[in-house]
Amino acid sequence: MRDENRKGFAIGLMGGIGSGKSFVLEVMEKEYGFKIIKTDDVSRNQMQPGEAVFNSVVEAFGEGILDEEGFIDRKKLAGIIYADDAKRELLDELTHPPVIEEVDRQIRELKEGEVLVAESALIVDCNIMDHFDSIWLVEAPLEDRLSRLTGKRKITREHALSIMENQLSDEEYEKHADEIIKNPDFKDVNDKFMMRNMAVDFVMKQLQALKEKYGL
Repeated sequence: MRDENRKGFAIGLMGGIGSGKSFVLEVMEKEYGFKIIKTDDVSRNQMQPGEAVFNSVVEAFGEGILDEEGFIDRKKLAGIIYADDAKRELLDELTHPPVIEEVDRQIRELKEGEVLVAESALIVDCNIMDHFDSIWLVEAPLEDRLSRLTGKRKITREHALSIMENQLSDEEYEKHADEIIKNPDFKDVNDKFMMRNMAVDFVMKQLQALKEKYGL
């Protein structure tokens, strides 16, 4: 819901793994100058030594989650929370509120005419849709998503499908989205440079229409 006291415009960006959210964010930042925030990056920064979130997580899970240099070993922590739903919920309780608080802070500091895009899985998971002026969803065909994950990220097809099964489906995401950005690959084009240019143009046409619609 639009905050009448807000000077800028805040967009919540979401989408399933492999949908190409990072690519869309790159276009938004480079071509339109939108401010970008990824909540995964915010959380990672807040879990660095010396940060309040780091201290609370170590206190809750013990120093056994630290590596030799004193940083949180994310693989160790993941192994703990994925084996115990109660511990996963505890980690969420410790880490999600500070992340949301940081997103809200950056939204409050927007100046007149500025646009901020926050890419986050927390938009639906934590029911913070009303923190934004508009919610945009990035979608891509299943085979394109799998191709990106098995290619760029070196994830096996089976692992990729397993991750997708534990995420919301596009249909479920659509229930919360104001706008949908289609982000397919152009696999019939052999030249990678041309393929990327076509993808950029395809996304830009959609973004330009949305900019005009929202007066951004």
